[in-house]
Amino acid sequence: MTIGYQDLIPTRRSLLGRLKDLGDDASWKEFFDTYWKLIYSVALKSGLRAEQAEDVVQETVISVVKTINSYRYEPSVTFKGWLHHLVRRRVADHFRREGRRELLLDDAIPPESADESLVGQIADPAASVLDAVWEEEWQRNLVEAALERLKPQVSVKQYQVFYLHVIKGQAVREVAGTMNVSSAYVHLTRHRTQPLFKKAIAAVEKTPV
Repeated sequence: MTIGYQDLIPTRRSLLGRLKDLGDDASWKEFFDTYWKLIYSVALKSGLRAEQAEDVVQETVISVVKTINSYRYEPSVTFKGWLHHLVRRRVADHFRREGRRELLLDDAIPPESADESLVGQIADPAASVLDAVWEEEWQRNLVEAALERLKPQVSVKQYQVFYLHVIKGQAVREVAGTMNVSSAYVHLTRHRTQPLFKKAIAAVEKTPV
């Protein structure tokens, strides 16, 4: 992919305020719809089976429900990092039940008695394979959500051209040949559609509190 993700995807904060109201069903549905694929994919790539990954999704949501009111945003304790921590905990639980110790979890997972809201107490797992998987899936998940918002705003052809050229990284000539359009059309579509895509990213990240 050729999009500069770090420039497009800020750290999500706004949903947290609404999630603290456990009776806000719409916000909890938004949370689940936005993040279940991310959690599921990370669990699968960590080495769990499909049914275990489904359990991790449910268990992570339960963990969020239990700890959301103790979570406090700080620059060093982002929503992204906090959610990552909860998912790692749940994946580790499944590994422990099976007596497995995987490379993905060799960075020590704190005991269950530790306060899950205090992510800063966790040793930095910079070399962890699971961290790399999380980062890749986090970005993929948010881009997919933004693309869904983009679709209704452009024609089918514009969307396909943008997707092939900007998201998949295909060369202008290749896209023009595949889509039977001119190179100028590809350039113009990118120019007109990329700002809409950036706004879609912002919409995913900045849903009003």
